[in-house]
Amino acid sequence: GPYLVRLAWVDAGSYSIIDGSGGSKATLKLVPPSGGHVSLQTCIDAMELLKENYPAISTADFWAFAGTVAVYESGGPIVPYRCGRTDYKTGEYNASMSAGRLPTGAFNSTQVRKTFTRIGLTDRETVAVIGGGHALGRCHYDRSGYVGPWTNNPLRFTNEFFTLLANSNWSLIVNPNGKTQYNNTDNTKMMLVSDYALWADPAYQSITLEYAKNASLFFSDFTAAYQKLLERG
Repeated sequence: GPYLVRLAWVDAGSYSIIDGSGGSKATLKLVPPSGGHVSLQTCIDAMELLKENYPAISTADFWAFAGTVAVYESGGPIVPYRCGRTDYKTGEYNASMSAGRLPTGAFNSTQVRKTFTRIGLTDRETVAVIGGGHALGRCHYDRSGYVGPWTNNPLRFTNEFFTLLANSNWSLIVNPNGKTQYNNTDNTKMMLVSDYALWADPAYQSITLEYAKNASLFFSDFTAAYQKLLERG
């Protein structure tokens, strides 16, 4: 579940409103995931085997559909899905075009906002898709270099990412792998620096508080924002 949500998210997150390049076009097949996203290659390989059973659908559509199904199967909302994405062909997209487009765990609020503005998302949509993406899964030393879960149940889609971000005491630490992250008091939960930006930035914080108090509002906003993200490109 978490891998599928992230695969669809990261593929779409390469989009740029400046020139219309990137986005949900199976870009990760041409520019393999790197850095904190390198673990997605295993998911891509598994999806390629499944895709052989559905030759009529594009890889981009297949990944996007899987991402919406994973959200729902994890207890999240039904995200409307529309097909029609086309896959990039070899030579149409390359590493130089994708360089620096995806957010990293070390981003501050200025960098987060610049990245998501380039994708074409508002502050509210940004907070919704980050919180939704990190409602599921966890970080691993041997993959991203960060470690720990964001929530108590990494396989269940809830608004707990926001309740914990708003109501826990967070300390900036350097983990044994040399990565800087935020840990809660008993070191059972973590937040990336880019996650904590949703609390440190006043505009982001007000939205975080809304979602922490109102799960239905978060579900509704995430539904629209995730659909918009997956239709970038």
